[in-house]
Amino acid sequence: MTQHEFEQAVMRLWTTSLVPMTRANVLAYSKVERSKLDAWLDAMVRDGLLELDSDDDGEMLWTVRGAKRPEKGISQVGQLEKLRAMEAETGIRVKAVARPGAVTPVAAEGQKSLVASGALSFFFGPLGWLYAAPLSEALPGALVYLLICGILPKFLLVYVLGVVSPLSGIAGVLYAWSHNRVGRRAPLFLKSGDEQKKLLGKKR
Repeated sequence: MTQHEFEQAVMRLWTTSLVPMTRANVLAYSKVERSKLDAWLDAMVRDGLLELDSDDDGEMLWTVRGAKRPEKGISQVGQLEKLRAMEAETGIRVKAVARPGAVTPVAAEGQKSLVASGALSFFFGPLGWLYAAPLSEALPGALVYLLICGILPKFLLVYVLGVVSPLSGIAGVLYAWSHNRVGRRAPLFLKSGDEQKKLLGKKR
């Protein structure tokens, strides 16, 4: 990581979350070498980009001058990294607006979040299926969804989406559930009865 990339990472941390700007949090988020961290932070202070303060326990805290933090946001680096990983996987940017300390739509390592999958699929239709569904089902669904949105008049589209969005959200939850159950992206419209029994955990 270059110094410029580090500065951009610090600015993103400040403007997109409520993660306290402690040395440990900046180190965990930026993943810069420890030997460079203090020097680059000091350089940002000298350049007037950061101000250095401390909390009641004497922990050093940096603040960005001239930039406000969001009113709501994620307050832990781990949650923020999981959210960004989800965005990278789905290609859909999700604003980190969870209240500090609230449960956020992220899943355990190696699993898919039912909340995130359902929310993405509800608000973005079958495009949200890309988060947990196999591409063989997600891509056709996304293409049909985009086609419908492109050709239907707006007054009809409102009614259609009123039906499609809840059904899509339910499908998104089921895709995430089946992924976590079998450990991979699993189709909902199974051709094989044996596969369906395996997914539902039934014995033949």
